[in-house]
Amino acid sequence: MVKLTFYDARVWKYIIGSIKKIITEGVFVVNEEGLHMRTMDSSHIAMIDIYVPSTAFEEFEVEGESSIGVNFDELSKIMRRATKGEKLTLSVDEGKLSIIFTGKMVREFKLPMLDISSEKLPEPKVKFNVTARMQSSIFRDMIKDLEPIGEAVTFNAEENKLKVKASSERGIAEVILDVESGALLDLNIKEPSIATYSLDYLKDISGVAQAVDIVVLNYSSNMPLKLDFEIPNGGRVTLYLAPRVE
Repeated sequence: MVKLTFYDARVWKYIIGSIKKIITEGVFVVNEEGLHMRTMDSSHIAMIDIYVPSTAFEEFEVEGESSIGVNFDELSKIMRRATKGEKLTLSVDEGKLSIIFTGKMVREFKLPMLDISSEKLPEPKVKFNVTARMQSSIFRDMIKDLEPIGEAVTFNAEENKLKVKASSERGIAEVILDVESGALLDLNIKEPSIATYSLDYLKDISGVAQAVDIVVLNYSSNMPLKLDFEIPNGGRVTLYLAPRVE
């Protein structure tokens, strides 16, 4: 038995709508601790890691441990029907996932669950030399500024500033962030670091920023990027992204 109720359906609308651009299917594991999914994209360039503790849900009922296999494209088609002021309830019954939006109306949808195996992937162990904490609106604007110019983005942290740059034959775009200007809430640089990543993946995941208030960016020179989206009431959506080596 599984029954989960979350206070704002739109949070999951933005989460599912973004990660479906990166991964096609996955398995949510639900146990007494909460809801968790960790899976790689088909190219093994990106990993999505979602964790929402049981305390973040208004209602949380589970017996033992349950696995919920879903196709994210199909689930996104349902989730985008979520509107302001609606709660989301997920439950499992006879091999089907029930999705209920409760607001002025009660709307229920059912999708068949996928019978897919869930590989237990370890959490990447990376030493991060740069940690930048920012409001989600700053992150979204940064990605939108870089998007018209290039396919790759370079992060360069030094002298209390984080410089984010995209360049191509179309031109150059650079965004400079620091704490003094208010663009960053916090910036911790253990040592100057520079690394380049795919802008497409960052653009795809940026929709999650609509569901959260805070985004935390972690990286080191030529090492994977870790991007944390902190879900209100507890939990997070994390993207690990391999660096581009020119």
